[in-house]
Amino acid sequence: MTPDEDIFALLPDEHRRLDNLFLQHQEAVLVGDWEGAASKLAEFQALLRRHIKVEEGALLPIYGERVGEVPGGSATVFLLEHRRIEQLLRQVEERLRELARSPTRRGTIAHLDFEKMFKDYLEHHDLRERNLLYPKCRQVFSAPEQAAARDFWERA
Repeated sequence: MTPDEDIFALLPDEHRRLDNLFLQHQEAVLVGDWEGAASKLAEFQALLRRHIKVEEGALLPIYGERVGEVPGGSATVFLLEHRRIEQLLRQVEERLRELARSPTRRGTIAHLDFEKMFKDYLEHHDLRERNLLYPKCRQVFSAPEQAAARDFWERA
C-alpha cells in the first residue's frame, strides 16, 4: 500500500476482494468441497466484519454528522444494512452446515439460490457505498480525518 492511497480508494478495492472470496466459496460449494467452502466463507466473514467495523468506526460517525439525512443514504440506513448483511451471512453459514451434513443436488441449488439473494443485497449495498458514502465522505472529511480513517483501517 502506498501513502497516496486514500481510504476511499482502499474500501472499494476491499469489496472486490470480498467478491472474489465469496466466489471461491461458491466454487467449493458447487463441487461439494464442504471444508473448502466453510474455510472460504470464514475468510469472507472475517474480511467483511473488518470492513463493517472500519465503516462504522471511522466513516459513518462523521458522515452522519456532516452529511445528515440523505434519502436512502443516511448513516442509519447504512447501519441497518450492515445488520441485515450480518443476519443474512449467519443464515448462509447455517445453511451451509446443514447442506454439508446432508448434501443433495437440490439442496445445493437451494443453497446457491439463497446465496444469490445475499450477493444481490451486497451488490446493492456496495453500489450505494461507491456512489454515495465514499464520495460524500471524500467531500466532508478533512485531510487529517482521512489519515485517521486510514490508520483505523490499517489497525482493524
